[in-house]
Amino acid sequence: RVHPNEGDFLISLKSGRQRSVYEIMDELRTFAEIAEPRLETELFQVLPDRLNSDLAGEVAPIAIKVWGNNLPLMQEVAQQLADSLETIANIEDVYRGYNPSEPELNIRVLPEAAARFGLSVKDINRAVRMALWGESPTHVLSGLKNIPLRLQYKKDRERYLADVQRLPLYFPQIQRVVNLDELAEIHKSPGLADVEHDNLSLIINVSGQISGRDLGSVARDVQQMLDRFPLPQGISTQLGGAYESQQNAFNELMLVLLAGAMMVFTILLFEFRSFRISIVIMMGTMLAVTGVFVMLWLTGIPFDISAFMGMIMIIGVVVNNGILVIDYAEYYLKEHRDLKLAVLTACRVRLRPVLMTSLSTITGFLPLALSQGQGSEMLRPLAVAMIGGISLSIILSLLLIPTLYFWVKNRSANFQMTPANG
Repeated sequence: RVHPNEGDFLISLKSGRQRSVYEIMDELRTFAEIAEPRLETELFQVLPDRLNSDLAGEVAPIAIKVWGNNLPLMQEVAQQLADSLETIANIEDVYRGYNPSEPELNIRVLPEAAARFGLSVKDINRAVRMALWGESPTHVLSGLKNIPLRLQYKKDRERYLADVQRLPLYFPQIQRVVNLDELAEIHKSPGLADVEHDNLSLIINVSGQISGRDLGSVARDVQQMLDRFPLPQGISTQLGGAYESQQNAFNELMLVLLAGAMMVFTILLFEFRSFRISIVIMMGTMLAVTGVFVMLWLTGIPFDISAFMGMIMIIGVVVNNGILVIDYAEYYLKEHRDLKLAVLTACRVRLRPVLMTSLSTITGFLPLALSQGQGSEMLRPLAVAMIGGISLSIILSLLLIPTLYFWVKNRSANFQMTPANG
């Protein structure tokens, strides 16, 4: 929504650029502050904050919801919160959540006074509208155009806008001029361009953009500020924005991750008919997730919804490598009855398929991870997460999973031999 005192610029960046979107946004923000210090600016991407803000339909990564029923007090609290947000590192383009407009003129008709003159509220309303803004009682036909004919007071009506209490109103039904202050109580109050409600309660959203930091660390600083902020009675606050939607999405994706892991584990049980072997493969698969966080940390990319999706995709790729190794080890063990030789042979035989599968997947994601083109900021975390998890899965599939398999099988064999020896 664009207000009368606002404007939007849609800027398309050149392809093949050397700088990221965030670096260009920082430069534009600095330029705007120098060119016009009094100008309030808000810079964001068309795909805001990658996938996070799309889920909530909100632009601001950080937003503080202020609830209450006392609008002037809420505005005061919102302004104080906006000032506090500006003190937190890497928060830019802070918006206090409301746009003040021209003062509102409130006219309350006095029933007794109106009755004394034999006038109704409708009569007074029409007379005030006629005096201040005029009226179009008819139209004039000019060719094919229908032009409205507007009647209004003389030009000195601007004088009465400044002193509206003395505004003269003419009422043809009583053929008399009556000043407005004889018929109504008049007072001015601060006006707002719009008023928002949430759950039947007034709400103001104080928001800000993030530059050079991840959403999670900034949100923690904002939450600490809110915990220390003294709130008047009847006013409540809550941290929202893209951070709130991200946390909700994380909870939903965690359920998806657990459901996917359970489905994979069920398939492993049907494949190997062994609970222990299935646990071994799943353990190696879930440990590959640590490669996601290591790679994101090395590249300085925050863990967001896009990276979470990559982490879920890794499960299917990594478990396939584990199945390749363990399935061949099981086959060799049945043929030769030598557990150690079966594990070593499986690792040697399956080395090339595991490497080819993993390296081809990594190579496919490399262009996306290194891309600087349009929309790359949205998908780069997914690519980096996939590369990190699959890279670690090579070691896990060829070393850790076979080692755990050997230990489980060897222990199971010793357990079965003990009663016979006894």
